[in-house]
Amino acid sequence: MSKAKKEPVNEKKAKKEEKEAKAAPVVKRKAKEDSSRSEKLDILQQNVNAGFKGRVLLQRGDEISNVFILRRPTGITSLDLGIGGGMPAGGMTQIIGFDGAGKDYIVNRTIANLQQTYGERTAVCFAMTELAYDKVYGKKCGVRVPFTAMEIANWEKGLGRPFTPEERLWATDKVGVIHQIMAGNAEELLEATAQCIEANLYQVVVINSFGALLTKAEEEADGGIADKHYGGAAGPITAFIHRLHAALNLPDSRGQPNLTTVIGINQVRENLGKDAQWNPVRTAGGRALKHGKLVDIMLTAKGKLDLPGSDKKIIVGKEIHWEVLKGKAGCHDGPKGMYPFYFGEHNYPFGADIYQDVIVNAVRCGVIQMSGAWFAMDQEGIQLRAQGAANFAHQIAGTPGALEMIRMKIFAANGLSFITEEPAEWMQ
Repeated sequence: MSKAKKEPVNEKKAKKEEKEAKAAPVVKRKAKEDSSRSEKLDILQQNVNAGFKGRVLLQRGDEISNVFILRRPTGITSLDLGIGGGMPAGGMTQIIGFDGAGKDYIVNRTIANLQQTYGERTAVCFAMTELAYDKVYGKKCGVRVPFTAMEIANWEKGLGRPFTPEERLWATDKVGVIHQIMAGNAEELLEATAQCIEANLYQVVVINSFGALLTKAEEEADGGIADKHYGGAAGPITAFIHRLHAALNLPDSRGQPNLTTVIGINQVRENLGKDAQWNPVRTAGGRALKHGKLVDIMLTAKGKLDLPGSDKKIIVGKEIHWEVLKGKAGCHDGPKGMYPFYFGEHNYPFGADIYQDVIVNAVRCGVIQMSGAWFAMDQEGIQLRAQGAANFAHQIAGTPGALEMIRMKIFAANGLSFITEEPAEWMQ
């Protein structure tokens, strides 16, 4: 049997070159295929968007508008720093905590800051499940909301005298529009709330609270309060979260991005389940609420603040500790902090000490210099210097524009970039 002859080296080389030459046109064909693919994708995008008539939106990367750069600040610098500048637009932030942790205070301060930003264009809606919106407390927190003529008349009757002109001006002072939703059961309240969010007319919609929702089944129970209902409000909340996602992810009827910031308040309860050693507390709302929020803030009231020289017998405030349990849309979970909160007694202003909070964070990032007990700052034409944090805080408070300038410097030093009011092109 004769052996096969080996091909000469030159013939092998020629065949290899011929093979490569035949393969060369494939590159041109691939480019043509890519061009064809791009055209087909454009046609597909047009067909999908036209076919579903606004119920589905297929977008290219350069068409996707990230609204999370728009934030709603609380005014507490350390907390705003931990959540990326404030509560994000186009999503839901949940605030949880035990009684006395200051959940309502954070919401009211956010609304007060919103009024300063938007002025008469401010639009806020409260969906209340527990009590009507507390306007007295809201005004105490800085919200400019008016009392009704009946409320003023009853107040004057209780005082035994008419309001002074200054008191009447305070009682009737308002900025923008504040609406309130109240309903008989969870299904009706959440349906009305969903419609308000879908309208894209409010900057902020507040739900207060998820932990106090009464379902329709509970409302209509023949056995009254004694009847047991399993699952509670988890079902209506799940349906609401699904509606919420659709409302915030799709443009509204005018083709504009939905910029509503949804704030949900929820109570925490002791966890008596098997996982209590890992999760000592739980919240109402089920899994849908757990996954449906962008930011989750836990507030806890801890140490007490006593009046100096009173031998700890006179309590003037408390320490509020906060933690970001979940963070998306420009922030992450894990940040923690604390701010002092005063009751407004013994010459201490009511609310969070925003000046002490801003000084601590400004020193930390070098915006304010500290040497011993002395504090100094020379930024953008504003020069401040004082001995002691309290005196330096007085200087900040008495210098127009100083507080906000320091806050912006702190955010910039920490790499944060955001806006507090939407650009005009977003609302065309």
